Amino acid sequence: EAAASYCMKVLDKHHLNSVGTSFLICDCGGDTVNMMTYEILNGNKLGVITERIGDFCGGTYVDREFIRYISRSVDSTVINLREKHYPQYEILVYEFCRHVKIPFTGNRDDFDLFCFDLETWPAIKQYVDQRTKMDLESNDWLLYLNFETVKQMFDPAVDRIIRLIDQQLNSNVHDLSAIFLVGGFSSSEYLHLRVKEEFSSKVRLIDVPQRPSTVIVRGAVEYGLKIGTIKTR
Repeated sequence: EAAASYCMKVLDKHHLNSVGTSFLICDCGGDTVNMMTYEILNGNKLGVITERIGDFCGGTYVDREFIRYISRSVDSTVINLREKHYPQYEILVYEFCRHVKIPFTGNRDDFDLFCFDLETWPAIKQYVDQRTKMDLESNDWLLYLNFETVKQMFDPAVDRIIRLIDQQLNSNVHDLSAIFLVGGFSSSEYLHLRVKEEFSSKVRLIDVPQRPSTVIVRGAVEYGLKIGTIKTR
């Protein structure tokens, strides 16, 4: 409700605020992605016209695919890094997010090959068997992430989000006018790209509000000032 209240202001700016207009809010968080469709009613109120659906396909699932890639490249037991060496795990994921996950746009021309120097990660080196060690030493312990590799880390989560949105579109009696992406993972430019590729021909507006991770907080303030905005469930 809080996010819906905030997104109505965006609909006003795009002249999509007439009674009967329906829109989808896709809340892409760290672990879960949830979505629900609303309709503008008389009196500037909102009606819920589909049940909330969701799945476990948020941004942290990209991080997990990265760790799986490390484990395939080094040793399968690296998957235990989080349980046994959590501080180094957190730093490793942070570096991945800062240098790879956040900048990734899905455009090859924007992508710069990135490499991790495994020599700086002693917790990972201890998992390396002798044969893999020889291979890594020949590459100076550098592990490269190319465009296709990174894209494959995103695609399982992004594909599931696309399917959820498609499910909502297919379950609606009314044509959707807008899709809003909110929540932390919605700041991913690759997610924007995929959603627009799939649905821009079906809806008039696909929007990611500024600072999408704070939309619910900002909307909650407005919602608290206008109790009664959501009329039906």
